[in-house]
Amino acid sequence: MTSEPLDQYTEICRDAIKGLSAKLGKTFENLLLEILLLYMAIQRKIIFTQMERYGIHCEQTYRKNFNLSRAKCINWVKFNLSLSRRYLNMDGLLAIAIDPNYISKSGKKPPHVGTFWSGCAGSMKHRLEIMGLALVDVYANNCMMLRAHQTPSTGELELRSMTLV
Repeated sequence: MTSEPLDQYTEICRDAIKGLSAKLGKTFENLLLEILLLYMAIQRKIIFTQMERYGIHCEQTYRKNFNLSRAKCINWVKFNLSLSRRYLNMDGLLAIAIDPNYISKSGKKPPHVGTFWSGCAGSMKHRLEIMGLALVDVYANNCMMLRAHQTPSTGELELRSMTLV
């Protein structure tokens, strides 16, 4: 699994991780780099058994490190901004792009599943909605994703006394 492009990708990710304010343990940092590589290498559905097959750790190691406390120790917006600084002209004209994406779902079990407006279909659709925030370099026509956030369903928003607006 060692090749020159993957080594370059690993070094880019390692530099971005070094710029994070949270201090990560060396073992977790190496595991995170391996997971980022696996996301690039695995072509189909990425599950823990697939990670075990292509990675160097067992399934339980990946499963244990995908808990909520580990996810919160990494500021992904800061990580993506450090990658953006490397590839976008930060002195040029930049814009923030907002892009709602929809995932069709047939069941009622996934969290935040609900009915959302689809501009393409011109009607309400039963699905999940993910709002993407990206940084756009206007002159170079480049874009880097900063964050993706799943929109809560209308039922969950009513419980919080909120609306989508």
